[in-house]
Amino acid sequence: MTLSSTRVNRYVFRMETENFFMDEVVVTAKANEAGEATASEINRQAIDHLQASSLKDIMQLVPGAVMSNSNLSNPNMLSIRSIDNDPLNSMGTALILDGAQQSNNANLQMTSATANGSTNSPLYYQDASAGNSAAGVDTRTISLDNVESVEVIRGIPSAEYGDLTSGAVIVKSKVGQTPLNVKFSARPEQYQGSLAKGLRLGEKGGTLNLNADFLYTVKRPIESYWNYRRFTAGGIWAMRWSDGFDTRTSLNVHYGLDRRTANPDNAASQLQESGRDLGFKFNHTGNINVNKGWLKSIGYGATFNYTDRLSEKSEIASSASGIYSTNMVSGSIISNWPGQPVYDNEGNEITNLLPGTEDAFLDNLSDTRLVKTSIYGKEIYANARVKLTLYKDWNNGIRNKIIAGADFKSDGNLGKGKVYDNETAPSPGNSFSSERIRHYYDIPFMNQFSLYAEDLYKQTFGRNEFVLSAGIRYDNINGKNIVAPRANASITLFDRVTVRGGYGITAKAPSLVYLYPENAYFDMPLYSSGYKSDPAEELYIVKTDIYSAENPDLKIATNNKAEAGVDIRLWDDRRLSLTAYLEKMQNGYSLIRTLNTFHLVDLPRYTAVKENAGALPELELEGTYKAWQSYYVPSNTAVRNKKGLEFELDLGRFDAIRTSFNLSGAWMRESYSDNSYSFSENIRPGQNGSLDRNIGVYEPNRIVSYRERLVTTLRITHNIPKIGFVVTLTSQLTALDKSWSTYSTDMFTKYISRIDGKVYDFD
Repeated sequence: MTLSSTRVNRYVFRMETENFFMDEVVVTAKANEAGEATASEINRQAIDHLQASSLKDIMQLVPGAVMSNSNLSNPNMLSIRSIDNDPLNSMGTALILDGAQQSNNANLQMTSATANGSTNSPLYYQDASAGNSAAGVDTRTISLDNVESVEVIRGIPSAEYGDLTSGAVIVKSKVGQTPLNVKFSARPEQYQGSLAKGLRLGEKGGTLNLNADFLYTVKRPIESYWNYRRFTAGGIWAMRWSDGFDTRTSLNVHYGLDRRTANPDNAASQLQESGRDLGFKFNHTGNINVNKGWLKSIGYGATFNYTDRLSEKSEIASSASGIYSTNMVSGSIISNWPGQPVYDNEGNEITNLLPGTEDAFLDNLSDTRLVKTSIYGKEIYANARVKLTLYKDWNNGIRNKIIAGADFKSDGNLGKGKVYDNETAPSPGNSFSSERIRHYYDIPFMNQFSLYAEDLYKQTFGRNEFVLSAGIRYDNINGKNIVAPRANASITLFDRVTVRGGYGITAKAPSLVYLYPENAYFDMPLYSSGYKSDPAEELYIVKTDIYSAENPDLKIATNNKAEAGVDIRLWDDRRLSLTAYLEKMQNGYSLIRTLNTFHLVDLPRYTAVKENAGALPELELEGTYKAWQSYYVPSNTAVRNKKGLEFELDLGRFDAIRTSFNLSGAWMRESYSDNSYSFSENIRPGQNGSLDRNIGVYEPNRIVSYRERLVTTLRITHNIPKIGFVVTLTSQLTALDKSWSTYSTDMFTKYISRIDGKVYDFD
């Protein structure tokens, strides 16, 4: 189109309604423009045609993804370029809703990671990655009714996007006047209904988009007592205040309930568990058109999310006996008689009643009893951001678009935390480890401050175009700093062949699980009388040791990403795209035991030399033994290496047969290891009460696990525009899927001595 300044030009543009009555419908993911991050764009037609129930269902349209049935009975976390459901990958996948990044950093619905080295939810029925406090956002509470499009960034993202390592999923909602849309779907295990409507509020009132959704699903049709239900509702008010200023304000509420009621066929355990979350998301964005010199616009946004979570689990547990204590003073020795000193037969005081132990509870829990734990979380997330957009056309084929901005994020948890009654407390763990009630409102908030700048440079010469997007991002997270440069470049030759490449560093903040881990508690039994018919004769004595598991040297996890690719336009809109990538994460988050988290302690044991009717027994020292204590601390030892080749052949629509063809897939290879020592597990005392073995120490990265997969997906879509009929045949071939592990050695390189607790080289 050529415009002349000497005459008036008038053009009329008409927008076509996007529905299945169009001559050509797009129900697959489309690649983004050259020179930008490798990404797939999924429009509303594709979402409707897929009949997706959650964002995780949509990810099946990304090259290399494996098809699966929709499953909302387990939490749905997003992963990018991942074969396994690796929590680190989902943790590093950013979810951005209408410009507002969502956060799972304050999720603490878990038992003691310090004691067991796991951040999993206490609920039995969930996957290893489900409900994980150190994984990504659970997308089940996000309704798709009002979603306009989804962009999945697989490559090197813009410097604008932070707090991520794997990539980003960007969701944009519908805004504007739309007809009433009512849907209902039924499957053997799932029922879902929704409605959405876009209203115009007069000439100057803007538009209001409303939506509501209800879903009920069971894990398996024959086990209806395992189920999940959700309810979501929301609205977006879009307003243009003037030609240069417009805003969008949204409020969404959600309710989700994972529940497993008692199995009527297993009355003995009476296992019941549930996970409930109730919350709201508020988001306000604005854009001011300046158009003065280079400065074109100023955008801003503010977000506030609140989620109230409750996880509960109860069951009649067998083999649940053990000494339970509420003592919170390290080094103290208490008995089940609060505040009362206990002496041996020589008059030496056994107890050590330090200040703060006056009301400490201690008891010997019964073997078969009700065990019930409740975890209350109140997650707070706030975000404020500003963005400047600058543009300059140099009138010689060169154009610059510069963005610069800053954002602030704060995550915290004001919940009551992990609580239980003394009689229903969890059973003591192995090696004398135990748990304590922990209030989450005592944990400090995590704050992030970020700055970024990026220049998108385009130069056109003839039918060729060169594009360079180069930027840098700075993040400060609770005093920890990281600088992350990123760049994508491409050159298009004769409008047919585009060669592209990129390199960048992405960084993910540690969540509260890693920043503020729970202390490690050990209750060492010095004496136990066992159950007596007269409670006045019962005596239990325990020494408590407490260790801090915080790691002041914890770093921000980073991922080095590199890509190279080529896009070939075959004819018309037919194209072939190939992308090779390489990713290396050497300092991912982990929970590990170190040489310093093994403690060899003296354990005095007492025996009763005389039983006293209606009174406590007389005790004498039987002997002093050595015992091990070990616990887990957060670290940066997780290693993830990936490489792969993604391909996509889009042959477009053949009008003669009203059919389009799309072939896509990926070859991926991943390796998982841990750059930390591993240890032999037998640290319990022998039958005589003494230690039988030293602690063997294996070298770091002793075990490297691999996964490799080749997946090809063919989608054939036939449509008849006159009747709005669209049908897709999808065929997927997994030509390669294997896993294996390599072991560098089976021999110890060091050992921790059972005699003095020191580390020695192993000869």
